[in-house]
Order: sequence, then C-alpha cells, then structure tokens
Amino acid sequence: MSQISPIIFKPAADSDGGVPLPECEFRRACAAVNAEHPLLSAKCSVATVVSDTEGDVSTIAGGPQQGVAFDRAIEAGGTDLLGRVELVNQRFPLSVKLINTGSSSVEIASEKAERAFYILAAPTGATLIRDGQALSIRANNAYFIRPGRPCEIDAGVLAVDVCARRRAGRGAGADAFDLSGDAFDYQPFEKRSHITSLFTTVTRLITSPNVQIERVRFMGELEQEIPYAEPVLWFVLKGSGAILYDGKKSVPFTVGDAVLLPANLAEGQLRTDFDCDWLEITLPTASDLADFARPDSAQLQARDGTPAAPIGLNIDPSLRKK
Repeated sequence: MSQISPIIFKPAADSDGGVPLPECEFRRACAAVNAEHPLLSAKCSVATVVSDTEGDVSTIAGGPQQGVAFDRAIEAGGTDLLGRVELVNQRFPLSVKLINTGSSSVEIASEKAERAFYILAAPTGATLIRDGQALSIRANNAYFIRPGRPCEIDAGVLAVDVCARRRAGRGAGADAFDLSGDAFDYQPFEKRSHITSLFTTVTRLITSPNVQIERVRFMGELEQEIPYAEPVLWFVLKGSGAILYDGKKSVPFTVGDAVLLPANLAEGQLRTDFDCDWLEITLPTASDLADFARPDSAQLQARDGTPAAPIGLNIDPSLRKK
C-alpha cells in the first residue's frame, strides 16, 4: 500500500513593496477560519502558491513531508504522486500564483503555456487587456490567456493565476510544448453547474487542451471518499477541513491553501468542517488507448451481419426438426 500523502504548499512572496490583500470575500473567509494564514500578512504584488520552476520551487507546509522542496517530493513520489501527468523539462507542468495589483495595473509577460485568471476581487469597471483588447472582468469568473500572449490586469484586482504547460508529444524535444491552446476557441467563463452528489455543486470555468478548472462547492461537516485516479490540485476559497488517508492519518487545509491530491492516495477521504469552495485544477492525461492503431474510415464501413448488410438466409425445409 502506498504511503504517499496529500501536499499543502507554503505560499511565498515574489516581490516586495506590494500592498495587503484587498478587503473582499476571500480575505474575510481567510481571516474567519485562519487569521494567521501567510497570505493575510503578505504585502506583495505576486505570491507563489505552487511552483516547480528552476529558482522558484515551492516548499511543503504541513503533513509528513513538511519542509521538503516540491521537486524532491516529486522525485520521491514518482507515479504514485503524478499518475500519468508528464513532467516538462523535468518540472511539474502546473503553477499557481496570487496576483494582487494594488494601486496600479500589472503587466504579465507571455509564456509558452496556457493560463487562466480566476478573479477573487475586482473594482467596478476593472479590465483585463487580452489580445490587445480590454475585457471587462468581475469577481468569481475565470478568463483564459492563449500561449505566448502577454496581458495586463487593471488596478485593484486580486486573482488566482493558473499556468499550465504540456509536452507537445512523444518524441518531441526538451523545449517542445503543446501550443494547441493558441487555436482554442474559449469563452471568458461558463455559468452552467451540475450536481455531482447531494452535497456537491461543480461549475466548469475553463476547459482547454492543457488544463481544466472548475469551482467546487461542498457542504460542511461531511465525509466522502476521494474518487480521483490522477493528481488534482485544489485552491481553497472558503471553509476548512482535512484530507484523510492511509487509515487514520490526516492533513488539514483551510482558506488560501493549495492542496495537491496524489494519483495513488491510499484510502483517501475528504472531511469538511464548514461549507467549502475550492478551485479544482486538473491536467488532461494521455488515453490508455493512445498507442493503439486506429482504424481508417474504410475499415469502419458496414460488413456482413450488420443492419446495413444483413446475412442472407437459405432455409432448407427438409432440415426441420421432427
């Protein structure tokens, strides 16, 4: 049985001279549940929550791997942690940062990656400049940025920045990335929700070739089995609880935490203390059938024995049973 554990990340400020988090629902929820959370005291324009890039590797904040660098946890966890998610240049292909623009707009440099901004707070009339156009933005919506495109976020905005890379394909060079998102026909956000159980509502925010982002709402004081077979990252927007695993072990989480659920988590269960909301971020993985030959259209044409080409019958009355 795997002894791998859930991972909670320690957020770290990337820049000095910023401002505290703006007064908003996220800040109030964070203060109500965990007034000592590092994000509440951070004064910065950018805070790294999850990262595995050279020179910027997150540290694990709690649980049995507390104090371990994320890249070391990846090396030790292997496929038990990553499942079928492939590293890009030997690095985890997903990063999450908190962007706090303060009194002036912030320019975001282009990257060979797909990214999305989930808006936690925005003043009336705030915009996101994307593809050279100013797009009106508002809280609780997500906005997609194509690979290799710079953007600019207006002043007074607090946003979760999700950045996803994926290798272009098997046999591709070390610097080859899947840029299929460049042609992705996105929508700024999607309002439709669905109920996954009596206790859970899921809203799809972004679906692209390299990343999927959903907002999950889960009732408090409940326990439920964790059904995933691939790694899933949560960024907690509201509430608190714990991930139970391997019998009686648990890792608590609260507002502002990023929680990585490994692909092979023994006896994983979610227990909520209060009503919870989180962003659920998943990376598409290759199908188990990807290496198998696919039939062409000629092979799929109707054959004898199908409704389109029935088998002819030749009935001999002399063979009738007596």
